[in-house]
Amino acid sequence: MVKAGFLLPHEDMIEDAKWIAAEEGLEIAYVGRTHSYDAVSQAERAVDAGADILIARGHQAMLIRQHMDTPMVEMKLVTQELGLLLQKAKSISRKRKPHILLAAFENMLGDMSKLEE
Repeated sequence: MVKAGFLLPHEDMIEDAKWIAAEEGLEIAYVGRTHSYDAVSQAERAVDAGADILIARGHQAMLIRQHMDTPMVEMKLVTQELGLLLQKAKSISRKRKPHILLAAFENMLGDMSKLEE
């Protein structure tokens, strides 16, 4: 069985990762909250703990991919998640047609062609 190492940027993502791993039949070798400054060292710890594959997102994923040869899955924001975030930003602005800046690492975004809809 493949053992996964989850390196996540937010604490609330850890429980979701555990639930998804159980649903998919993945064994978790390592799961932890990471920051960009320690992403590679935590990825090394995950491999030392037995992870065959790493799962990370954003800048952390980019850094790990640059410095390690371990197979990795990069988590992306899905259009629905992004839409909900934009909806929240719009409600905060209290404008009918606000200007909202989206700043993300390119490896975090999937197909954005239908986002406006």
